[in-house]
Amino acid sequence: MTASWSLVSLIHGGPVSVLPFVAHHLHSDAQHLHLYLDAPAPEVEQALATRPRCIVTVCTPWFWRKLRPLTGRPAQLADRQIAILRHARAHAASDWLVHLDSDEFLVHPDPSLPLQAGPALHEVPRGHDWTCILPCERVLGPHQKATTIFDGLFRMPTRRKPLLTRIYGDSAPYLTQGVTGHSRGKPAFRRDTPLHPRIHDVIHPPAFGRRQKAAYPPAELPPFTTSDSLTLLHFEGWTTLHWMAKLFRYIEAGQITGHNAGRNAAKRFLMDHPDPATRRAFAHALRHLPQGSIPQLEQAGLLRRAPFDPAALTRATFPDIRFDFTVEGFDAGLRAADPAFFRRHGL
Repeated sequence: MTASWSLVSLIHGGPVSVLPFVAHHLHSDAQHLHLYLDAPAPEVEQALATRPRCIVTVCTPWFWRKLRPLTGRPAQLADRQIAILRHARAHAASDWLVHLDSDEFLVHPDPSLPLQAGPALHEVPRGHDWTCILPCERVLGPHQKATTIFDGLFRMPTRRKPLLTRIYGDSAPYLTQGVTGHSRGKPAFRRDTPLHPRIHDVIHPPAFGRRQKAAYPPAELPPFTTSDSLTLLHFEGWTTLHWMAKLFRYIEAGQITGHNAGRNAAKRFLMDHPDPATRRAFAHALRHLPQGSIPQLEQAGLLRRAPFDPAALTRATFPDIRFDFTVEGFDAGLRAADPAFFRRHGL
C-alpha cells in the first residue's frame, strides 16, 4: 500500500542551485512538485515548462497582491514560505505534502535504496497527522578540499552535549546539536489535517490573538511520528563562500537573533571579527570535521559516509543546459551576481 504525496518549495536561484533538487525529486514517487519562484528565473522557468509534474508559480507582485490583498509580499523569508505552503495545500490533490528548501534532498536512510516516500507515509498511524523527517547536514572531511558543490559526507544532529564538546571543542558553541543549519527537521503532513503546518513542525490551531512560539517542545505538539524510513540531506551552504554570504545577508537585514543559538553565535562572531583571514578560518572550522572525529561520529551513529552527487542525474534530466557544478564556478557566479555585496564584506 502507498500514499500519494507532493513536494512544496519556495526556490530562489539559477539552474545550478535549483535544478538538482528538481531532478532528484522528479525521479521519486512524488505526484507533483509545487515550485514557487521567489523571483523570476527565466532559465529555470524554461527548463520546467515541459514538465507536467512540476507546477510552477512565479511569485510576482501580482501573485502576492492576489494572495495577500492587504499586506502583499511578506518581507521575511519564513513568512513567504508559510504563505506558499498554505497556497499549495489549497490547490494540491495528494494525500500528503512535504515542505523542503531547494538545498534539501529527501532520501531513504539506506543509500542503496531509491526514494519512494509513499509507502513510508502510508505507514504513519492514522492518529498522527504529521511526521518529522530528520536532517543530515553535508560537511567536509578534516583535510578535504571540495571540488564540486556536492562533495562531502553527512553528519547528524544530536542532543548529547558532552559528545559534541568532545568532538568539536571550541567550535561547539557555534553549532546547534552539532550542525550549522537546522536540527529540527522538516514535516510531512496530511493535506486534510485541521492542524497548522509550519516550516519545521505542525501545531494546533492557535487561539485567537495568542502568539505562536517559534519552537514548541515535543510534548506540546500534536501527536507525530519521527520517520525512520525517510531522511533529509541538507546542503547548508553550497560552498563556504555561499554559507558566509548567507550569514552576512542576515546581518545586513538586521536579523542578528531569531535563528537557532549556533547560527546566532556565528553571526556575532563574524560581526566581531572583521579580519578576512579570521573569518575564513572560522568558516573552515565549522564546515570541516575536526581531525580524529570521524570514528567518534561513526561509533555514535551520527555519520552518513555514502556520497550524494546528483550531477549526472541533473544533466540527464535537463540535457539542454550546461551546468558548472565546480566550487570555483559557483563562487564566481555568486560574486558576479552582486559584486558590491562581496566587496562590502571582504569576501
